[in-house]
Amino acid sequence: MFSVDLNHLQRARTQKIVGNLEVLAETWESWGAQPLEPIGLALEASMTGTGQLLVRGSLRGSITIPCRRCIDPVQLTLDESLDLLWLAEVTLEGEEDGEVRVLPARDAVIDLEESLREELFLRIPTWVVCREDCAGLCPSCGADLTEGPCACAKDEGDPRWDALRNITFDQRK
Repeated sequence: MFSVDLNHLQRARTQKIVGNLEVLAETWESWGAQPLEPIGLALEASMTGTGQLLVRGSLRGSITIPCRRCIDPVQLTLDESLDLLWLAEVTLEGEEDGEVRVLPARDAVIDLEESLREELFLRIPTWVVCREDCAGLCPSCGADLTEGPCACAKDEGDPRWDALRNITFDQRK
């Protein structure tokens, strides 16, 4: 469990947090990605002079995500730095920023797991291609077009549009 004890942190000034972030299989499936190894975190929490909680560190791991064109798995290595900030409620004056979290007024222990999972998924690219010249899949038969053309009959379109296809415009103006 990734958590910070604020009372202990006030006395010790810093707290090191190291471990693997647990993410449910259903969450990975909904994202379309799969971890190849545990997602490792190395963090250091500290209190600033103004009562803010600052958590800094790194996130490392390998995942596979499907290519957006051909759906072949693409391996990605994540090596990201993290900077998370929690402010006291009074400093935000009713306006909450998505990058800044609010310290609960009465809690002495802050659970970091939800915020860390959010940061993990924000760092996974939405669209990945296996290679730049990937031609993708045929929308009719599903053949991999990178390997060559498919055997599908090419749809010529609706014949009612033929009159418009034959129109030419004079480009000499």
